[in-house]
Amino acid sequence: MIGSDMFPFDNRETAKHGTGKFFINTPGFEDFKITNKHFGDAGHYGMVNPTTKENYKYHLWFVPSDDLMSHVNIPSMEGFLEKIFPPKEQTWNDDRLTIVIDRRIEAMNNGFAKLVNEQFEELGYNSKRIKWLSNSKEDSESNITVYFPWELFMRTMRFQLNDKDFGSYCWGRDAGMNSDYTGHRDDYRDWLLDLDSPKLLEKRPYTFLNYNGSMYYHKLWLISEIFKRGLDDKILLSALNRYDDSKEDLMKDVVHEDKELGANGDIVRSIKESKILDKLPIYLDVGDFNNPYPGDQIGHIQSKKYPAIISEIGDSNPRKSHNNQAYFAICTETSFEFSRLTGAPVKTILLNPFLLVAGAGSLGILHSFGFKTFPNIFDESYDEIEDSVTRHKHLVNEVEKVCSLTEDEKHQLYLESIPIIKHNQEQFKRIDIKKFFLDIFYQLVK
Repeated sequence: MIGSDMFPFDNRETAKHGTGKFFINTPGFEDFKITNKHFGDAGHYGMVNPTTKENYKYHLWFVPSDDLMSHVNIPSMEGFLEKIFPPKEQTWNDDRLTIVIDRRIEAMNNGFAKLVNEQFEELGYNSKRIKWLSNSKEDSESNITVYFPWELFMRTMRFQLNDKDFGSYCWGRDAGMNSDYTGHRDDYRDWLLDLDSPKLLEKRPYTFLNYNGSMYYHKLWLISEIFKRGLDDKILLSALNRYDDSKEDLMKDVVHEDKELGANGDIVRSIKESKILDKLPIYLDVGDFNNPYPGDQIGHIQSKKYPAIISEIGDSNPRKSHNNQAYFAICTETSFEFSRLTGAPVKTILLNPFLLVAGAGSLGILHSFGFKTFPNIFDESYDEIEDSVTRHKHLVNEVEKVCSLTEDEKHQLYLESIPIIKHNQEQFKRIDIKKFFLDIFYQLVK
């Protein structure tokens, strides 16, 4: 993990504080006191604010969600809250207090958050003093969840580093992924973001690049339709089934979602007709055959030249050799019901025009941060379609439409999109990280 001058990261193993959190090292946050409450290794949650003034206005009491969620709806909840929450009376009497359940790397349904808050209320806590920091954007219940696009924040922090720091930090994570880079670390970012080298302007063998790690229903349905429609030879595709789910369990999930979404059997029929479950897993260059952690979840690749470096596919930069083989990309988000950005679009936006297979409004999140997308290639009205089944069918039809173009047409559309891709690369440098955090803090105390 690495931060910036304004928000340095304090590594548990090497830094003097040993907290494993981002520190606030810039003016503007003096009114906020932060308490981080947890037991053991709680992962990504909270921050440290040494700039707090004595007469602060707000007290953010951060609690990691993973610890808490394991106690929901069971008798141990009350005892656990007494250990990790402030005293009950403080939630009613302290106007400066906001309890922040930090779920920055996971989605959170507003309706479920409301139900859990009601349990807190029944146990004597003032639920109006409790907010959920969420990795998904949903406003059906106002003033309960606050959206934190964690992946976008992390990538922005990295791309605002100077060339030396970027190369030192990122090459130490990417050497397994981008082993074909042979230059100096200080030049790694220039190589990674290069769009203009003559070979990169030539025609490409694939129309789309599409990664799938977990096999949620919307991903299975997408891959199924790709094979049913005979588009698989045009798409550089992986389907890792990284949780190693059985065919039976995957099919049970498909049947359940088909019914829940009112798909009238369309999803089930597609999965059966394509026989996609018999084709899993589909590997490109990451799989059981080269997993450096045998028996653990697939998703790592070890550098042959620097064996000590193992790249994690979710946390690395794009595997440029893949992006260079396709004109466009299909980014499949983890969630299809929530507006959300995880790693896929935040990485792909650096190198390819893309379709975003995600919850309605997810493209809008990118636009809100100044990024541009590609209405010159795709009908992006899909981002406004609330119904999941209709939106998914629209997206699949867009994939087929673009695959049916001539190679000259695809090539020309890609070349015309390069200025937009360059804009997006530069936009990471323009995002105001300080404002980013202040906005989140003020939403938490709203």
